[in-house]
Amino acid sequence: MAREEAARRYDAICTLGLEDVLAGELEALGVSIVARRAGAVGFEADRELAYRCCFWLRSAVRVRELLTRGRATTRDELYELASTIDWESMMTVSDTLAVDSSVDDERVPHSNLPPLVVKDAVVDALRRRTGRRPFVDRDDPVTPIFLSLRDGEAALYRDLGGASLHKRGYRDIESKSPLNEAIAAGLLLKIGFNAEKHPVLVDPMCGSATFLIEAAWIAADIAPGSMRSFAFERFRDRDATAVSRLRQEIQRRKKRVKFLALGADHHPGAIWIARKSIADAGVQQDVRVEESEISRWTPSDPAALVVTNPPWGLRMEEGPGLEAAWHDLGGFLRRHAVGVDAWILSGAPGITQFLGLSASEKIPVKTGPVDCRFLRYRVHTPQESTKQPVPDATTDDGPAPQ
Repeated sequence: MAREEAARRYDAICTLGLEDVLAGELEALGVSIVARRAGAVGFEADRELAYRCCFWLRSAVRVRELLTRGRATTRDELYELASTIDWESMMTVSDTLAVDSSVDDERVPHSNLPPLVVKDAVVDALRRRTGRRPFVDRDDPVTPIFLSLRDGEAALYRDLGGASLHKRGYRDIESKSPLNEAIAAGLLLKIGFNAEKHPVLVDPMCGSATFLIEAAWIAADIAPGSMRSFAFERFRDRDATAVSRLRQEIQRRKKRVKFLALGADHHPGAIWIARKSIADAGVQQDVRVEESEISRWTPSDPAALVVTNPPWGLRMEEGPGLEAAWHDLGGFLRRHAVGVDAWILSGAPGITQFLGLSASEKIPVKTGPVDCRFLRYRVHTPQESTKQPVPDATTDDGPAPQ
């Protein structure tokens, strides 16, 4: 009988505002949550369960294995702490490494010094044991290491994913939008998206179709990590049998559901990227996009849910027509989304007034460096409207004064 592996400590990282979504995903996967903080959820799991998290977490951008933690108020203390780890059990001298870090300590004159100290400790430890040293590869290290240093408290991690988990593998062209795949999926989970409840999802300003593709993957139970590789698959101490077992499970779980995601965008370049991504993600049957101005577009099927990320005015090319675009979005909702929830991501509070609608719910979320809000709007039926209070035009997300 095989001996049960002891649980290890991990941190899953997400964008600010999605911590509860990430915790819910982790609990659904069966891990034991031990701590929560801004942008992270700490948990315990064996190796296979940690691998499963990398494959299945939709809202996470990192899963890191805690290797050690302790006081490190000087260079020597940090070096000694890093030297206590059995690096030889995790990597060979032929494996490359890189050390990323987050440093917030007044004792440190330059934030790039602590990761160099950790790198030296790893290299020296392997050189003492083997007579040879591993090399650094910043772009694609076999062993990605992460250092967190806060007020003399250091924690060293091994990153299981390598590249950020938002990189699903279906998109080889980076779009200009700050909305990445993990945020899009996290927001969909946050608002309770469900293919049975929302058989038709509409994004009238779809850009590169991130919301649409992520919704289709949720609906079909496609693992967000199914099309990519992970750093842990190259670790010296990897469990290859567990990885193979998990990949087989992913293929078994894919399912066909009655779901349709519809989108449009006026920019031909965005639609080209969207169509390529849709094809690469394997969801052509479930996701359709058109090149069209929002003022002229009519979805082929009535929306059960509208989710969109309009331009906020962060780029110069969005300038003059920005107010008109939001006005047209409000018109679209009145024509095609009566009685339907519409969720709109906004990174510029003043622009929402041009919708001519009042938000009934506001969810704060960070997208890149921008503090955003995911706003819920509903265009009421005539019967509902008689029961609704008059919108408050003075709120940030209310209609523009008449």
